[in-house]
Amino acid sequence: MIDKRASELERERLREPRPEDLSQNPEPRGGMMNEPINHIVIEDDVRELPVTRRFLERYPGAEIIGCGSPADRASLVARAHSPKRTLYLGRRRGPYLKPFPQHPWYGASGGCETNLILGYNCGASCRYCFVQTIFDDPVPTIFVGDTEMIAQLESYLKHTPDARISTGEYIDSLLFDDITGYTQKLMTVFEPFPSSTLELRTKSQLIDHLPADPIPQVLVSYSINPSDVVTVAEPGTPRLERRLAKARELHDRGYRIALRVDPVIPAAEFVPGYRELPSVVERCLGWRRVSKVFLGALRFDNTLLVRMTQTAGGRRLLDAEFVPCPDGYLRPSRYARIEAYRLLSLGIRRWASRIDISITMEPDYVIRAVFEEG
Repeated sequence: MIDKRASELERERLREPRPEDLSQNPEPRGGMMNEPINHIVIEDDVRELPVTRRFLERYPGAEIIGCGSPADRASLVARAHSPKRTLYLGRRRGPYLKPFPQHPWYGASGGCETNLILGYNCGASCRYCFVQTIFDDPVPTIFVGDTEMIAQLESYLKHTPDARISTGEYIDSLLFDDITGYTQKLMTVFEPFPSSTLELRTKSQLIDHLPADPIPQVLVSYSINPSDVVTVAEPGTPRLERRLAKARELHDRGYRIALRVDPVIPAAEFVPGYRELPSVVERCLGWRRVSKVFLGALRFDNTLLVRMTQTAGGRRLLDAEFVPCPDGYLRPSRYARIEAYRLLSLGIRRWASRIDISITMEPDYVIRAVFEEG
């Protein structure tokens, strides 16, 4: 029975979204399709923690499944009807802070050097997301031992006061943040360290809960793509215009805003959308509100390649030539990437000539080629 349910879980992960997934709830809670939660799997030793209790109060109708050990996770989450309607609450066994993986040619991930791991997986089903190849199931998971997390972060910042830390590598930074309250707690920790950076990477529209008085160390990075890419490649996420509207609202509340166009999808059908993207940003957000832009190309390993070929939307992202790279990932050819980055950077600088544009996970010779001629 467990094997059968695990197979169903895998099919659920890879399937195309059914019409009822989107039509009945076209703008899901937070834009991440995490409502309603039907099942909550809770490790026994976190059952009485304050963050856990807040989740139980928020979802009183959810079936609670006790978990004596993380080793029991697979069989327990397989009981749930849908992995995207299931939530796992547990304790982080390893360190909360880990360096971003780096290759000598490709540098850090979007300017941040350290990953603060608050959880992993989310309610969306982005076809290109590398997270789906790392963990054994797609169930959204939140680490609720915030006391340990805060203690490790405080110690790290005391030794590295100019640290650049992101919470959005394995999970959307704002997923369930209105319940956990983690962003507010993190701001308190970062406040005494003026040279530090806390990057919140998100696609979420759930922002009303964020503190009214942000600190300058916080950078909210909205991940964006043209509307046709959002439709094909990012099911379960808010529309482009909605993300930009929320970014504008946050800026007007005092938050620093960055935009992250990563991954850029190289398929020919999406080129017109990337050409128009800077104008859409100007119309919906205004480039004067953006302090930084990150660009990065679609990249994937062989495991993710197989998953992408198993959905119609994923296959459309692969309509280009990809080549193996020294870090083990497949990317569009060097010249295709340079052309795509030039297209975007030139379009952006027509509106904001001095804006800071960073190209992530690329060798120096690609970056030089973009900006020397672009």
